[in-house]
Amino acid sequence: MKRFFALCIFSLPFFLVGCSSSPTGNKDQATDVQVVPVATVTAVYAVFPPVASSTKYSLDTSVSTFGWTGKKMLGQHTGKISFEKGEVFIEQGSLRGGNFVVLINTLVDEDLTDPAQKSQLETHLKSADFFDGERYPAATLSLVGADPILDASGDDPNYLIRANLAIKDVTNGVLFPAYIYSEGVFIKAKANFAVDRTKWNIRYGSGKFFEGLGDKVIADPFTVKLDLVLVKDY
Repeated sequence: MKRFFALCIFSLPFFLVGCSSSPTGNKDQATDVQVVPVATVTAVYAVFPPVASSTKYSLDTSVSTFGWTGKKMLGQHTGKISFEKGEVFIEQGSLRGGNFVVLINTLVDEDLTDPAQKSQLETHLKSADFFDGERYPAATLSLVGADPILDASGDDPNYLIRANLAIKDVTNGVLFPAYIYSEGVFIKAKANFAVDRTKWNIRYGSGKFFEGLGDKVIADPFTVKLDLVLVKDY
């Protein structure tokens, strides 16, 4: 296993996410807790085109996954969104850029077993209250750089990723940890981090912006779980 990319000491807040589900598939009785780092939101990073000598790796969308978890006062929901495409550019072991595109209207919930509840949730998440898939059918993560985490060991995150995240009509810079390695012609990456949706003006059910919500409050951070496989282009 070979690590790549050419120093950054970072501090990230953390988000507690309930992990267990009830036997019925409804997440309203989460019991276990997982600590997930919250991506630091920054100003938009300057993006430069990759140099001509860079090597391109393309995302294998058939095996790569984008998982999500949204937490509410009484539990949580989990699901996936499909990638449209993705690519990264590597030059002499360093990241020179990359883009990943997900299609909002492919969003699915994976924990609800009742078809009507599942459809209602999916439709709501795709609506203007949340990601507004009709007006903004894609969300984009544009990679800018990757800084090594020097004390990383085992399968712990070994890079801090700098990227621009565009959701709806808002783009912010983000910093998040990831575990990245190469295997022959493949680059593989795993990341598990939370994003504060209100930074992208997704405010529905947020206790920061609305009073009197009681147990209807929806957590501002939602968790992103990436499992990526990219193949070297020839």
